[in-house]
Amino acid sequence: MKICSIPNCNSPVWGKGLCRFHTPRKKLITNRNPSKEEDIQLMRDFFLSVWKSRSHFSEISNIHLGNEPLSILFHHIILKQVGKRKCPHSIFDEENIILLTAEEHSNVHINCFRYEEINRRRKLLEIKYNLL
Repeated sequence: MKICSIPNCNSPVWGKGLCRFHTPRKKLITNRNPSKEEDIQLMRDFFLSVWKSRSHFSEISNIHLGNEPLSILFHHIILKQVGKRKCPHSIFDEENIILLTAEEHSNVHINCFRYEEINRRRKLLEIKYNLL
């Protein structure tokens, strides 16, 4: 067994003649991507404006959604990329948002055609965004 090349260290070598204690580690990235943080804040503000403009009930089952605007309650009917076509403007379109319970939101991601109201709105949005 090879021993670390650092004097007075008897630990086994991991690589390049150094043990796990003396192997250089990658530097931590301390500065975050400001554009991503701005995007997150924009989405929060957008969801909050939708929350304030609509009643706090599921638009599928009419179940009360509570008093806090949790992100799981908002569903984008048309994603920013549909197949190979891109629709980035759809992200901040209030018509593209439907309020759902957490369970309904999970169900619609399992089967996107499960709810008739979402299917109806999707057809209208496909016409609006010229996706047909």
